[in-house]
Amino acid sequence: MGKALLLAEQALGTTAPNPAVGCVLVKDGKILSEGATKQGGRPHAEQVALMQVEDKLLLKGATAYVTLEPCAHVGETPSCAGLLKDAGIARVVVAVIDPDKRVKGQGLEILKLAGVRVDLGLGFDEGIEINRAFFRRQHYGLPYITLKVATSLDGKVATVTGHSQWITSQQARDHGHGLRARSDAILTGSGTVLADDPMMTCRLNGYEHCSPIRIVLDRRGRVTPNHKIIKTANEVATWVYGGDPQHLNDTWAEPIAEIDPYDLKAVMMDIANRGINSVMIEAGAELSTAFMVSDMVDEIYWYRAPMIIGDDGLAVFKSLGVDAIADTQCFDRIMMEELGPDILEVYRRKKED
Repeated sequence: MGKALLLAEQALGTTAPNPAVGCVLVKDGKILSEGATKQGGRPHAEQVALMQVEDKLLLKGATAYVTLEPCAHVGETPSCAGLLKDAGIARVVVAVIDPDKRVKGQGLEILKLAGVRVDLGLGFDEGIEINRAFFRRQHYGLPYITLKVATSLDGKVATVTGHSQWITSQQARDHGHGLRARSDAILTGSGTVLADDPMMTCRLNGYEHCSPIRIVLDRRGRVTPNHKIIKTANEVATWVYGGDPQHLNDTWAEPIAEIDPYDLKAVMMDIANRGINSVMIEAGAELSTAFMVSDMVDEIYWYRAPMIIGDDGLAVFKSLGVDAIADTQCFDRIMMEELGPDILEVYRRKKED
């Protein structure tokens, strides 16, 4: 199961709208094959693992370790529960039940009715953690939202003149690109596009194909075909909420005019409806603040550089309208790591008692 969980984790950021799943087939104490959900969510991990075994007779009596309940429905791919049953798998060990209403226990029932032994719960906590974004979308109709910020020690993102390249080191920036690769989508605002003209892609060697869908909130219709993020929309899918359709009609970018980009909840619900499990916010102070005020940020990746910019520098957040400590949003620090001279701290929304 540990191997299956690792396979699932490695597939994160590539499987939307499906969860990232790992599967390992074992017989007589030896691994027959392994598989993970492929890009775009198909084929599923179980099907990949089954296809790896050339001699199908070896599958008779084997055990399948799967990080999420095998699907029960037939769609663009066959039912994984049915495939395991038909292959003669004798035992299926599952970490977590799939919350998708089309599955949710039905996959396990198919296996049990066929006489397959089903064991549930091994690797449960790890399975939940890996697919926490998928579970959030299934339960709440919202993507899992991560806010990424890079600041000086005193919380500044730029000098008074707006100069910010580079506050953090190459090691921290590389780590940030890896974070992009593990996200289904990356979201920014038109202010960042106008100021920096960024690509918003993953540029780590070997991971260029893992660039997430790019989403721009263009409240005033300021993004044009001359910006890099639009010029390259034929290479990486790009959605623009509130963008001027006339500006974007002859580009590969998709303008989404029916959703008010000022309504962040509506935007996030639409993104989830489009099959996005996780969204990383890389934006300026105005939009970052708006997301904090919306109370939808699930996690913060905070990269801190060992420098002081001072009170006249540009702060990472604007006013949050907080008068009392009791009214603040609280987070638990779940990880801290040194990245060259910089420090990365990861914070997750504090659980209510």
